[in-house]
Amino acid sequence: MYVITGATGKTGRIISNILLNQGNNIRVIARNEKRLWDFEEHGAEIMPGNLLDKDFVVRAFKRAKIAYIMIPTDPVSGDIYQLQKTLVDNYIEAILQSDITHVVTLSSVGAHLPDRVGIVQGLYYMEQRLNQIEQLNLLHVRATYFMENLFRTIDMVKSAGKIMMSFNPRLKFPITAKRDVAKVIVQHLLDLDFDGKFVRYVLGERDLSFNEVADVLGKAIGNRDLIYSQIMYENARSALVRSGMSESVADAQVDFIRAVNEGRVFERVKRTSDNTTPISIEEFSRQYALIYESRDPVIF
Repeated sequence: MYVITGATGKTGRIISNILLNQGNNIRVIARNEKRLWDFEEHGAEIMPGNLLDKDFVVRAFKRAKIAYIMIPTDPVSGDIYQLQKTLVDNYIEAILQSDITHVVTLSSVGAHLPDRVGIVQGLYYMEQRLNQIEQLNLLHVRATYFMENLFRTIDMVKSAGKIMMSFNPRLKFPITAKRDVAKVIVQHLLDLDFDGKFVRYVLGERDLSFNEVADVLGKAIGNRDLIYSQIMYENARSALVRSGMSESVADAQVDFIRAVNEGRVFERVKRTSDNTTPISIEEFSRQYALIYESRDPVIF
């Protein structure tokens, strides 16, 4: 039995569907019960509930042998790091009270850093705490920046005619797609090819600067004049708060970007054939263009 947390999220939905299509027994967890019904129709056991409820998490891990765990972000959390720690502590208690032998985590580049890394701070805590469980076979999948985060720029491009973020416009770093990350994770869940504690990076097809990203996306939407404009950290934080994000989460997001710009997030990352994945920014840009051309609100 597999237990999949965040089953309706970016990677969880893909992982759950692949496991189901291959005839595996899975239990899927998410807060929204209606979004789990499709999994139930295809044979999954569903458990709607709140991961901040320790008793619920302990029940959800019962009778399972293998788990995929991740830390969902609550954009309105008043203390995002405390929320992350609580989620991790609940996972730890659930694993200790279960028959779980193998765990794959969704971690992130930068999770090797103990501080000053913003939203990734809780993933350092997650890795360190799980590593302390001696008999647990554990694989931390450290994914890089998701291409799908770029969907959030669509309304900005429509209204301002450019992409505005705080990343250094000329700094090249890895960008990946959720499908590639999910496929890496699900293959390890199926093969159980890790005995001990390991880290694997998922870095996408190539390194890109945001100047290059804007160029590719602009061509895809028919706007060859689309540019990327770097804005000050304070302005980025204010924009995130105005969009409805809590001050705690906005600070964490901006602190992560600062850590990227300072070179700390990728200081241990070396691209290899093993951590390079196939989906390119050009392939993603076609999906970006489809959503850009839609009249529906962009919500991700």
